[in-house]
Amino acid sequence: MKDHLEMSTVQPTPRDTGRVVEFLDRDLSWLEFNYRVLHEALDERTPLLERLSFLSIFTSNLDEFFMKRVGVILRRLTDYEARKHSDSEPFARRAGAIRERLLPMLEQRARCFGDELCPQLADRGIHLLQWDELTDEERQFANRHFRKSVFPVLTPQSVDPSHPFPFMSNLSVSLAIAMKNPNTDKKLFARVKVPKLLTQWIQIPTASGQKQRRFISLRDIIRHNLHELFPGMTILNVMTLRITRDAEIDYEDDEAE
Repeated sequence: MKDHLEMSTVQPTPRDTGRVVEFLDRDLSWLEFNYRVLHEALDERTPLLERLSFLSIFTSNLDEFFMKRVGVILRRLTDYEARKHSDSEPFARRAGAIRERLLPMLEQRARCFGDELCPQLADRGIHLLQWDELTDEERQFANRHFRKSVFPVLTPQSVDPSHPFPFMSNLSVSLAIAMKNPNTDKKLFARVKVPKLLTQWIQIPTASGQKQRRFISLRDIIRHNLHELFPGMTILNVMTLRITRDAEIDYEDDEAE
């Protein structure tokens, strides 16, 4: 017990006035909890598929954190809340501290998935492929799958003075497309939502008896078949968008800070 108490004591830093800090920021503390989930994915001793599962849990936890906590903080930074709360500076500092702590965690997640887990999956015969890694025959299969199973459920939405920017639902993934009419040189913008109800990773058939499993993402298939959705248009650029919306939850206990 004595050792535990000694380890738990927060030592004053040179910027302190000599008193021990007794409180921890709730949001930063939660991020440290979620980092423990990420650490399980980073740990090479964790089985491979469990590492993927921990990455998924870490990400879904972040979605909930942004919807419920970050949304509250950002609302407190509006002009109305600045008038309502005479001192809004703590919220600005907290938002900056969250960003500073979170960015390295997101970089670790990306490196873990791209540099460690994907190569290990490939070593075990599971290949998550990019479009340029497909053979011509596999691309033909992907294009047939698009026309048969994906094209009928897509709803492209253009944005212009007569069509305002479309509503994007929470946690939805969309492709934002910049394109040009080659006949008039008029530039256009459109959005295509990636359907949630469809399988997000499409398995490509392999030769009979082959143990390799090859997958291409639904998003890549849609991206490389945009000419089917916008015939005659020249695609200039495509960007992926994912929206996390504020859950509009406020906490009464925050009023008594």
